[in-house]
Amino acid sequence: MIQKIPQPAKRRLVLLEHLLSTYKEKNITSQKIQEMAGWSSAVVRRDISYIDVKCGATNGYKVAELREALRKTFNLTTAEQKCCIVGLGRMGQALLDNSELYESPFKIVAGFDSSVNKTEVLSSAFPLHPTTLMKKIIKEEGISFAILTVDPEEAKPMTDLLLECGIRGIVNYTPCVLTVTKDVKVENVSRVLYPNDNGPMGKELRLRQQYFFTSASLQDLVHHYVNIHGTNFKKFPEYHVIQLNDTHPVVAIPELMRILIDEYAVGWDDAWEIVQKTFAYTNHTILAEALEKWQIDVFQRLLPRVYQIIEEINRRLVIELRQKFPENYDKQNH
Repeated sequence: MIQKIPQPAKRRLVLLEHLLSTYKEKNITSQKIQEMAGWSSAVVRRDISYIDVKCGATNGYKVAELREALRKTFNLTTAEQKCCIVGLGRMGQALLDNSELYESPFKIVAGFDSSVNKTEVLSSAFPLHPTTLMKKIIKEEGISFAILTVDPEEAKPMTDLLLECGIRGIVNYTPCVLTVTKDVKVENVSRVLYPNDNGPMGKELRLRQQYFFTSASLQDLVHHYVNIHGTNFKKFPEYHVIQLNDTHPVVAIPELMRILIDEYAVGWDDAWEIVQKTFAYTNHTILAEALEKWQIDVFQRLLPRVYQIIEEINRRLVIELRQKFPENYDKQNH
C-alpha cells in the first residue's frame, strides 16, 4: 500500500502522526487538522484515504485508530533511539544540558572525550566517559547513533572507533569528510561556515547550515520558555524578539511555525500571530545578488515540511492581498 502513496502525501501523513501525539481529544476532524497544520481539509481527507481508516459522518477520525494505522503503514516506531556525543569541546558542551532532543525519539545517554579532565569536570544531564571506555559503554547502553564534534585531527580515529562499536549513523560536525561503510548513514552539518554556493553541493550545504543554526536557536528558546511558562505561547513574544538581518536567516519564520504547530499543537492562526509579533526584519540592500535564494527542488527535498508551511503562508498572503486590492492586479501579481 505504501508504494501507491504519492511522496508529498507520505510526508504529510508521517508529520500528521507526530502532530497527533500531542492531541488530547479522542476524535479529530479534517477541519481541525487544517487549523492545526495548515493543510486544506480536502488534502487531509485525500491523504488519509490512502490508508485503512474509517471516518464517521460527524465525529471525524478516531485519533487512536488513525495513529495506529499511520504507524503500521509507515513502520513508524516510538521506541527510544539512543545516541552519544563524541567530543566535548564548545559544540559538544552546548548539548550537555538536555538528554532529550526536543520531542524526537532520540535520547543522548552518554558523552565521550579523549580528555579525562573534561569528563570529570563538566556538568551534564547524562554520564560522561573517556573515549577509552567507548566500546564498553556503547555496547552496554545499546547506542546506535553518534554526534561527532571532535577536533579535525581526531575525526578519523574516532569515526573508525565508532564503526568498530557498530554505530549505524553519525551526525558530523567536523570539517572532515568521513569514510564509512555503506550501511552507516552520515549527515554532514557544518564542514565550512558559509561555504561557496556557486555549485549545487555548496548551495545544499549552505541551506543545511542556515536551517540547522536557526532551528537549533529556536528550539532552545522554545524549550526554555516551556520549562518556565508552560505551553501557553501567547506571551512568547513578550519574552523573545528575534531580529533577522537580511534574508539569510529568514527560514526561521516557517521553522518557528513548524515548531509551534507540529511540536506543540498550536493552531495555525494563533501560531502565525505569535510569529508575527516575535520577528523583526531589516533589509540592508535591494541588490538581487545579495538576497538569499534557494532552488525549490533542493528546498523541498531537504525541508519538505518547512516548504509546505511556506506555501501555505504564501497562499494566505495572496488571498489577503487580493482582498485589500481587488482591482489592482499589479500589486496582486507582485
